[in-house]
Order: sequence, then C-alpha cells, then structure tokens
Amino acid sequence: MNIIKCIPVLKHKITLRQFLTVVSVLLLLLSVFITAYKQEAHKKYLEELKNTETITFEKNNFPDAGFKLYIDEIEIILEKQKEKTEYNKDQTKEIRENKIYYVIDEGYEFYLEEKYQDYVYEKLKENNRKDLYEIIIALMYHESKFEKDKISSTNDHGLMQVNEGNYKNLHKTLGINSLDDPYENIDAGIYLFMYAIDKYDDLETALVCYNQGDRLLKIGNTYSTEYSQGVLNDINKLKEVEDDYRMQAKQH
Repeated sequence: MNIIKCIPVLKHKITLRQFLTVVSVLLLLLSVFITAYKQEAHKKYLEELKNTETITFEKNNFPDAGFKLYIDEIEIILEKQKEKTEYNKDQTKEIRENKIYYVIDEGYEFYLEEKYQDYVYEKLKENNRKDLYEIIIALMYHESKFEKDKISSTNDHGLMQVNEGNYKNLHKTLGINSLDDPYENIDAGIYLFMYAIDKYDDLETALVCYNQGDRLLKIGNTYSTEYSQGVLNDINKLKEVEDDYRMQAKQH
C-alpha cells in the first residue's frame, strides 16, 4: 500500500521520504522546545530557591532538567546552609556579652564548655559583679582544670571544688541538691566567693578565704598564699576563643 494515498492532502505534494523528514524535523524541534522549557523552568525554580529559607533537599524535589542543573541546585542549597551557619555564628557573637576563654598551660590546652562560661557570666551579672568573670574562670581552672566531674581526696566537688562540708548550708541557703551538678556547683562556688569578696573587699584575701575559709585570716592574718598567687597567675593563661568551631571540636 502506498501510504501517500492514505493522506489525501499530501499525496500529490510529497514523497514518503519527504514526509518522514518533515516528521523528524518536527520531533527534533519539539524536543528542543521541551528541553528549553525544562531548562527555563528549572532556572526559575533555582531563582525561587535562592529566595526561600529551604536548606534541605530530597531527590524527588528536583525537576528533570539535566544533571548540570541538578548539581546547580545542590550548590545553591549548600551555599544557603553555609550562609545560615555563618549567620547563626555572627548572631551568637552579637548576643553574647562575655568572652569565651580557654587556658594554655605548659604547652597544653584546657577548654571549659561555653555553656558553663555563659552561665558564670549570667550569675555574676545578676550580682552586678561582671568584673569578676575572668577571676572566676581562672579559679575554676586552678581548682579542677575544668573537669566538671572531679572529686578530690578531701571531698571537694566539681568545677569549683566545693567541699562537702558546705553542703548543708548551701542546701539551706540556695537549695543546692547536688554539688556534682555543674550548674549547682557553679552556683555554690560563686556564692562562697561572693561571700568572701563582700566580707573582705579584697580579691586576694577573698581567694585565701575561698580556699581555706576564715581560719588563716583569723589566726595568722595571712592575706596571701601560694594558692591565691596561683589563681591570680592563672588569669594570665586565659586566651580568648576566637573560633567557636575550634572550641566545639575540642569538646567532642
């Protein structure tokens, strides 16, 4: 059968070869049009993506527009993740009033989790004694090397090495239930140090009192000890953490 005879409009004008050629060209043009449409749609999608809060993706979220545009979309999403991380980092630095410290001592680095440093600062802020922030951090390092679970042979506990002999009074006064809880340990240590500061109005004398109570002060009028000098020297070992990620890496 001659297919041309079945197409009245074309039977006297084109051959079968010409017809197939026309069809091929039309299909090619249609394919080009569809590809261009998909690419344009995908580019529009990418522009919309840049202006959204989306930072995650799933495979079936991507229009089928080719591997290159698939990669382009991933790059945009990863860039948004980076921007959000940098934004959060900057926001944290703007909100935090206090510096975050670590200690370099004889070539070794010692880190105290920033949540505890923030807590120390807020407690001192409540007592209008933000000026004591660095000395408290140095005292904590001197006492425990920032080991929150440390218990000494003389039953001193935690970051600030609060002695068990103070527990009854601290429980009654502050509602302290555990000297091993880092936050309650900080509450107890700051309370005891603030007591000494308020009583003697002198930093080194307060350190002597914190370490040995009023006994040395009452008996020998001792206002400076190796301990108090050590804590004061440890202030010089405090180094500001400039990169939060460096600190987090040290913690894990």
